[in-house]
Amino acid sequence: MNSACGYYVVGSGPSGVIAAQTLLEGGASVTLLDVGQECEPEIRSVVEALSRQPRDAWDPAMLAKIDRSAPEAGIPRKLCYGSDFPYAEEESIGLTQEGTRCLLSHASGGLSNVWGASVLPALPDDLRDWPVGPAEMAPHYEAVARVLQIAGAHDELETLFPYHHPPRKAVGLSRQAQALLIRMRSSRPTLNAQGIHFGQSRLAVRTESGEGGRPCQRVGRCLTGCPYGAIWNAADRLDILKRHPRFAYRNKIVVRRLEQQANGRVRIHAVLADSQEAVRFDAGRVFLGCGPLSTARIVIDSLPAHDREFRLQFQPYFLLPLLSFRRQPDVDREDLHTLAQLYIEILDAEISAHPVHLQIYTFNELAHARLRRAARWFGYFRQAVVRQLAGRLLVIHGYLDSSECRGIELRAFPDRAGGGSHLRLRAVPSPETGRKIGHVARKLLKNAGKIGAFPLLPLMQTGTPGDGNHIGGIFPMRRAPERFESDILGRLPDMPGVHIVDASVLPTLPSTTFTYTMMANARRIAMETLRHL
Repeated sequence: MNSACGYYVVGSGPSGVIAAQTLLEGGASVTLLDVGQECEPEIRSVVEALSRQPRDAWDPAMLAKIDRSAPEAGIPRKLCYGSDFPYAEEESIGLTQEGTRCLLSHASGGLSNVWGASVLPALPDDLRDWPVGPAEMAPHYEAVARVLQIAGAHDELETLFPYHHPPRKAVGLSRQAQALLIRMRSSRPTLNAQGIHFGQSRLAVRTESGEGGRPCQRVGRCLTGCPYGAIWNAADRLDILKRHPRFAYRNKIVVRRLEQQANGRVRIHAVLADSQEAVRFDAGRVFLGCGPLSTARIVIDSLPAHDREFRLQFQPYFLLPLLSFRRQPDVDREDLHTLAQLYIEILDAEISAHPVHLQIYTFNELAHARLRRAARWFGYFRQAVVRQLAGRLLVIHGYLDSSECRGIELRAFPDRAGGGSHLRLRAVPSPETGRKIGHVARKLLKNAGKIGAFPLLPLMQTGTPGDGNHIGGIFPMRRAPERFESDILGRLPDMPGVHIVDASVLPTLPSTTFTYTMMANARRIAMETLRHL
């Protein structure tokens, strides 16, 4: 099968859709190739029914149909309305993981179906090893902020992270978060002197009425799937792109490899997801935005480069429960969102040369479910135990810069049956990472009275490499790239017609939130490509 030559984007996650939108705004014609898995029809019908009703009218029996949680040990994997459709389980068969837990997605919208919607740019110092700097990234942060409709407050965090675009109205804080913020503000000079900075979270959540649906209704179901669709999702942006006259969408397409042609064009070799029938497309330019593992498989099979070991970067991650000094009553009945409520940024050279980013979650549906299960041991007193702990329990999700670990070794082995390569991932031990996380926890313990919560150090969980899927940097951008490095337009030397726009080309993965910087860089690559042609 042949298609007219033009610009092709592979993948409908955040980097793919922002690249496609940028190309369209620049006057190009765009075809987006995607597997495009969607949520099961029976679940979609439940969500659609709930979205048309106020929360008070929701049928508990309908809610039960979308409340399934992932039965996993350790840090659980998030589901979307009880469905695991965001994860490409069939492709994971071709993935061997030794001490890692990375994810693949073939979903429409990619992993933005289950992301945490937290949005912060990188600090200027975080980009010092990049071939593009803060001034070059700033206009793209601004443009992406308009797309994400970032909701946030004007507060203490602006001294570190000025807004690139005026924020939408902030999502209201829970009572637990308000109490912590008041406590920290009362000790702000002391905390700041120790390199501890804080403020309200910034979220890609709709807080004002307009195109796309209702604003956040604070129904407390953010971590299992908002029935009103108030959390930004690349699939919603894809639906908008589908209405553009110069945009074409082809789903159920699995791209296997790319062939750089002598005339500068690129031939895309793919298969139909349902039948595995071979198809091909001839493109003027290709923009790869299908996630680091899928991108790595396509690139390695295209070059080919099966005899080489690659390094996949990741953000070290940990989860630390806290117990607040003051209990807030009836938190299970409170109107609230359950995404990150507050951020704490630790800038302490004795811990790390890079910022440590902490996200504080207060009462939420997943923690409450785990608490109820754990309280069964208390028998008759379990309800009282749940009430007491639910009003005090907080959780920190913490992230370090990718330079604080040795990464993940990645090798690809060709599939003799003609499919995509088999990938083998192996975690490289990084004892220093655990020590740094311990230093962070002890710093929080030392300042517990000023923060207003006591860290439960014995309950801290260190994430498996790849948890949260904050991975990338396998083909890092360089000013003078070598063979398996990319230039500032995301191009490998052997593939000048292919632009990688996902996290695969980020030179480092700053600890601050992941998706915003990735999208800004994808937009920059797409726009600069148009300017250079």
